[in-house]
Amino acid sequence: MTLNTQIKDWFATNAGINDCFVGNGKTYTDADGVTHTGRTGDIVNAFYTAHQVGKDSAIIIANTNYIQLKVINNNIDIDLSDISWTYANDGGIGSSATYCKTVTIPKYKCVNGMCIQDDINGTFLEPTCGNSCITTPVVTTIVMSPSSIQLMKGQGTNLNVIVYDQNNNVMPNVTINWSSSPSNMLIFANMSTSTDLQGISSNYIVTSNTRGTVTVTVTNGAISSNATINIIDSSTGIKTLSKLEITPSITRLNYGEKSEFYVTAYDQNNNPMPDIVIEWTVNPSIATVTNVLTVTLVNGTVNNSITAGNTTGTLILTASSGDKSNNISDNVFINISPGGGLSGTTVATLSSILIGLSLLK
Repeated sequence: MTLNTQIKDWFATNAGINDCFVGNGKTYTDADGVTHTGRTGDIVNAFYTAHQVGKDSAIIIANTNYIQLKVINNNIDIDLSDISWTYANDGGIGSSATYCKTVTIPKYKCVNGMCIQDDINGTFLEPTCGNSCITTPVVTTIVMSPSSIQLMKGQGTNLNVIVYDQNNNVMPNVTINWSSSPSNMLIFANMSTSTDLQGISSNYIVTSNTRGTVTVTVTNGAISSNATINIIDSSTGIKTLSKLEITPSITRLNYGEKSEFYVTAYDQNNNPMPDIVIEWTVNPSIATVTNVLTVTLVNGTVNNSITAGNTTGTLILTASSGDKSNNISDNVFINISPGGGLSGTTVATLSSILIGLSLLK
């Protein structure tokens, strides 16, 4: 069968009654201009017959001919199996069911005090969305990332939090308080931070010279979130991060196009390394990365995606780990163009910078 959902719904609306196929009583015209009264199956058959006798421009029903109908069906022709299916589902003699157009109930979400239709992510049905939007936003969820990380003594990294209100909207200008337990194992750049317009707040932390596990807690009022940091030292047998590799190594993106990238961390023995913090940057800022910070998984690899903006040019996507004086990174050049095929020039991947950074698996 070739009928798609769009054309089935079209027949339900235009060749049926009350958005359902009908077993009799529907008026239509055949390819020779003769008026008939019949069922939805008869009307589909009339379109098919008009095409078979070369009268694609003949109006059958709803001021529509076969040429227009085929466009609705993604330019795929109607075949005999489509006619059989329609007869079997139009509620007439010999049919076993009646097809009706699917009715989608719109869903809404509350964004900055306004109800916005979002059938995929919405959680409200009118008028409950309007009632929710007049409620003052309050902090209900704080998410910290990464939630678990391994660092060496004296190593620093960024921790991020994102804050949501009761309608699952991000909240700007929210004060976040930072603490750790035990309190002597971390140094915070700031003991309190504020979320930006995207509801995100970051803080830089540096581990002390004490080995062990420390819990980081962020709070706003009674709402909190935790992350666990495992602090290790450079004992014998410690694996050392020696290389990062981004794949794919070359790519082109059209305006607004999104593409997936992977980075794999390797130790001095070329074995994949888990629990490595990866920072992603693009330069110039003609595209955006989904996650600024990621952590490699058990297989030593973690994915991220980049979305092109609407500016033509070539950017550098960089994945790095470590601080400025002890950094390992890999880069790939990405060409962004308006579209229309393989335009522009792609530059090969830059060589990895191999600098020692000791991390315990």
